[in-house]
Amino acid sequence: KGPSFSVSLCMRRGRPLYIEAIAMQTVNISLPDPLKQFVDGQVAQGRYSSASDYVRELICADEKRKAEETLEAALLEGLNSPESPLTPEDWTAMRTEAMAHVASPKQR
Repeated sequence: KGPSFSVSLCMRRGRPLYIEAIAMQTVNISLPDPLKQFVDGQVAQGRYSSASDYVRELICADEKRKAEETLEAALLEGLNSPESPLTPEDWTAMRTEAMAHVASPKQR
């Protein structure tokens, strides 16, 4: 069986930014009864429309946490490294990279 597709509306500051279709693969997981009951309870509270939504949010939160850990490690490495002067070319390159990131909604 091939992937199904989910349509995602990406928002920014409360306004629609873009819509994208995301290919979705099916993954089966086994849970002991207490965990299954917990997941079902989360869905029953209405915050999630399905167990899949709940698991997807957990995975996204884990990805975000790992990205934050990587960023923190890089920042600490930078803080602990010897200082080096930034040239005007360095500032221009950083500004260009930042502006490209801001202009590209797919990178968020």
